Amino acid sequence: MFHLRIILFLFSFNMFGNGPIVETPLPSRKVIVKLMIVAANNLSECKFEQSLEASSLALKYAIDSDDDYLVAQSYNMIAANYEELSEVDKEIFYYKKGLSYPNRTTNDIIKNSLNNNLGNMYCFETKNLDQGINYYEKAIEYSTNIASARGTYITKTNLAWA
Repeated sequence: MFHLRIILFLFSFNMFGNGPIVETPLPSRKVIVKLMIVAANNLSECKFEQSLEASSLALKYAIDSDDDYLVAQSYNMIAANYEELSEVDKEIFYYKKGLSYPNRTTNDIIKNSLNNNLGNMYCFETKNLDQGINYYEKAIEYSTNIASARGTYITKTNLAWA
């Protein structure tokens, strides 16, 4: 029996190991953005499973495409789903995971959003005000960089509530 397994292993190695590898083209940025829109719509309709599926697929495509902004957006969407599901550990994990990607870009909008969301999680969910305020201050800095009155207003309002 052992010899039969070895023969089958070698046969499958020879059969599949030398064949050509077919590469599938990466989805366009437009496709990834559409997936994010689907995920956001599903989230707003409380269709969490569908939203997580779409945002996870968008994440895979964004990583494969090396698009740090869309990777961060995907993580933000995944975390938002877990926020709605009250899974605090997962939402913090995904917000933090997302935060490592926009730092590779010059996009301060996503940096503001992720920092503000983490501020909310730490201030209101884990009751760690110091850490939450630290994230809010970073969010305010990023919203000031992009001259976003809306972003600054939202974060300052959250900070006042905290």
